[in-house]
Amino acid sequence: MQRRHLLSLSAILVASLGLSSPVLANEPITPDVQKLVDDHKAKLAQWAVNPAVVAAVKASNAAGGLPGMNPAKWTELPDADPLVKATQTSAAGKFVDSLDSKTVNKVVVRDKAGNLVAANTKVALYNVSHRPVFKTAITGTPWQQDTMQKDVTTQILGVQIAVPVKDGGTVIGVMHAAISAH
Repeated sequence: MQRRHLLSLSAILVASLGLSSPVLANEPITPDVQKLVDDHKAKLAQWAVNPAVVAAVKASNAAGGLPGMNPAKWTELPDADPLVKATQTSAAGKFVDSLDSKTVNKVVVRDKAGNLVAANTKVALYNVSHRPVFKTAITGTPWQQDTMQKDVTTQILGVQIAVPVKDGGTVIGVMHAAISAH
């Protein structure tokens, strides 16, 4: 947890300064990493139907995200801020934190607008509605990166994957994870 915290702080600093990180170079996905990704895509789909996840996404959709939150304000919030902590200590936050492992270094839940609902760390971006990790999965189709990249939050080389969060058969949000390449 501490390693993610320190890496997250450096990524947030880069994002807040509007700089591009030079460590986001694409690398081909090795067969071993692709096997991990395939295994975790199935697990992520199972995790996305967890009642705590579904309830949290429904609540965020009804509220329109975190009250008064926007991407710039999120970036400025310290890790100890109650709004940040709430994304990690809610029932959904505790569930996604329990999924952290040597292979899964970040798990995030988003509402239908791409707003952060829950995560196992303070993620660099509050809203990802403009990113492929969200845009494909919100249509109901699972997604994965086609190359390995360093994660914007954790700075760990891996592959991002995403699945829709559904309430019955209706897509209500997205759950995504970063699968480590090592």
